[in-house]
Amino acid sequence: MRFTGSVECRRSSGLSTLTLVGRDAAGHQVHLSLLGDCPPDLPARLDTASVDCLDASRYCIAAGDRTWTVAAPRIYLHYDLSEAFYSAVPPRPVPLAKRLFWRLVLSAAASPIGRRWLAR
Repeated sequence: MRFTGSVECRRSSGLSTLTLVGRDAAGHQVHLSLLGDCPPDLPARLDTASVDCLDASRYCIAAGDRTWTVAAPRIYLHYDLSEAFYSAVPPRPVPLAKRLFWRLVLSAAASPIGRRWLAR
């Protein structure tokens, strides 16, 4: 996996998980989770990092002139496709009756008398 730009390194204390969050060459946001012991000297941010498979359960994280080896029996790769999804599916317009109802409720909640009426 090759990341472009800045990569955020997230550590999970409960499950010994290291998650690298960044963008791939196509510009999609990618979450790469390594379930295993993460190196203690790995910084919180990396620039233009890459992750290579050494063998069945060892991976090499490289950024600049530094490398880290992670022993991870499981690895998960997730592409965040929410940008593409929400650009393809337009939001549903809110019906007029619902907009008027919430405008009335919020206007009532703005005054002390309206708050008492809504509390009943």
